[in-house]
Amino acid sequence: MKGDRARLLSAALTVAALVLMGVMAVPLAAAETPSPPAGLSTAANFRTDTCSQYGVTAAPDADKDAKGQPIVSKPVDGKRPVPVILVHGWNGSTGTFTQPIDLFADGGDGGDGVKLPFSLTGQLENIPGLAIYNFDYSQYSNRWVNDSNIGPRLASAIECLTDFYGTKAEIIAHSMGGLAARFALDQKATKGPAIKDRVSQVVTFGTPNTGSAVAALAAKAIANGAASNLTRPNVASGVALAAWIITYICGRQMTHSTTDLTFPCDNLPSFITGFDSDAGQALRSGSPQLQALAAWPSTVHVTAVEGSTMFRGISLFGAGTDGPGINGGDVIVANDSASAGSGTVKDESCGFALAAGADGGDTFLQAFGPTLGAVKDGFIGHVFGKTNPCFHMNLLRTINGTNAAVGAVKPEAANASPIAGIKGTYTDRSPSDPVPGKRAAIVTITSVSKVSPSQTQTVIISGSGFGNQAPFNGDFPCIEVSDLTAGWNAGHGDPSYAPGTDTGASCGTAQESAVDLVTIRVTSWTDTAFTIAGFTGQYGNPYVLTSGDQVRFRVWNAQTGAGPASYTTTVQTTGSPY
Repeated sequence: MKGDRARLLSAALTVAALVLMGVMAVPLAAAETPSPPAGLSTAANFRTDTCSQYGVTAAPDADKDAKGQPIVSKPVDGKRPVPVILVHGWNGSTGTFTQPIDLFADGGDGGDGVKLPFSLTGQLENIPGLAIYNFDYSQYSNRWVNDSNIGPRLASAIECLTDFYGTKAEIIAHSMGGLAARFALDQKATKGPAIKDRVSQVVTFGTPNTGSAVAALAAKAIANGAASNLTRPNVASGVALAAWIITYICGRQMTHSTTDLTFPCDNLPSFITGFDSDAGQALRSGSPQLQALAAWPSTVHVTAVEGSTMFRGISLFGAGTDGPGINGGDVIVANDSASAGSGTVKDESCGFALAAGADGGDTFLQAFGPTLGAVKDGFIGHVFGKTNPCFHMNLLRTINGTNAAVGAVKPEAANASPIAGIKGTYTDRSPSDPVPGKRAAIVTITSVSKVSPSQTQTVIISGSGFGNQAPFNGDFPCIEVSDLTAGWNAGHGDPSYAPGTDTGASCGTAQESAVDLVTIRVTSWTDTAFTIAGFTGQYGNPYVLTSGDQVRFRVWNAQTGAGPASYTTTVQTTGSPY
């Protein structure tokens, strides 16, 4: 009997702690979410890296198709790509969008019904014509969205990408990421159309447009409990006072830096340390920061994906009732907050019933669905954990939610919206374009063979749109090999130099190279592949390839100057540095 009471008390305290600490937008499984693999951010050649100074990098091509082959973003020939920007939430990361899709919200538990081999990122990359980017503000996410590193920086990223592509961007955001997008859309561009006129639509997952009532209630409870400790000291008010002190101290630290923390903040979960940060305070319902935030622009369509955790009925010892129940939203954000200002709402519904076994066993929360089976991990593990499809942090793991996002953005890939007054520089016409007024052919790199730390080696670059060029040993303006780690380049040379069959294409400028004293020996060059047989010129210390160096290949079409296509890889561990 005592053991039963102890377990119930422990569960109750755990629930109270979660509610009091306001787990809004908190990635409970963040530690298990891998970071994007290094070296993949620029592998999709049609995605520019010129906007990385604004926090956007190409999403990793980490997912695989049914045949086990990497899913790689690709353009549609003759059409400009559409940039899609993924914006994570408070205390989140870009890993939010690479979680496997393994949940299905069917009105019941439904947590085990789906095992797809890819994530939302993979779903999007599988759509030709979409250029997928991550906007990463994780180290600043405990500041409010008006911080220069969040909303204003996202606005600059949108301006940069739309200037490059000449098409309107689309945004997919989780939680506070949607509020960062709202702030960004209210900004002016440095030149040309306003930011709101550069975005066609936004898809949000659990964005607290009017705040989180759970967080506001938790903050009020902690403050009231701490205040009551002055007049009525007891265990409960003492805990509240300690929580108030700790969350205040840690909140100030987290606002300043998410990594430079001192004891005890350095050993506490992020949802506790960030609870009273600038962002933690602003995300509470009724906060002045939320009230000052601009509404969604009427010209931008918003699709809101929300969770509906329905608590229906009570079953006690085999006898029970059923009714309309109580809608707990996604546990952190209520439905009216998640859908505020949106044009389309996609609801993910999960139902639960509080039940006690007919044999008088422990009380547990069970799925209210076709089977009415007991949930083995109980109340805390299920409602707040990894198996509730409708929980705030799991919305991006559901086939319901990710399909809604894909369905919203996919039509734009086939019919990209142009931006008035913005031509874009993506694969733009060069002076030697053989057909004036028509965009040159797209250049793509699909693979680069192994690169070793050797002067003499064979590297094969495969793809399409390279044009044709005679073999050469020296420099050529339509090829550049860059050791990004060591800071030197090879092969690009003087853009006016046009050996072999080149027709005078303009392929970038020599000023792009930090150091370009190394030349290359190309033994073949066709429209679909060319071979580099080694490095010549002043190759040697310090201009050498070293194991682990990041090496970028950029290629332009030898006839039209279209491009560049870009591919980054890592120098392998075999071979000699000379």
